[in-house]
Amino acid sequence: KTREGRLHDLFGLPVFLGIPAAALVEARRGRRGWRLASAASGVGMLAFFVLAGVGFAGKPVPGGLYQRISLGIGLGWVTALLLRRR
Repeated sequence: KTREGRLHDLFGLPVFLGIPAAALVEARRGRRGWRLASAASGVGMLAFFVLAGVGFAGKPVPGGLYQRISLGIGLGWVTALLLRRR
């Protein structure tokens, strides 16, 4: 892997670990529906992140697709959080 590729992976970690961590912390607040949605988002984003890593390691799973699903879950949760706090 190139140096740029390693840096890309390194700088992506705060997104792929930070958003799920925030969602799981937020899962302890608010009404039951919000808590469940936050917990599901945190766990879902992490699960698809792991699947993406498996795919990028050369296994027969679509790593890029799983990475985008992970981002969609995480950024969807961030959008919901911002709308909720508005």
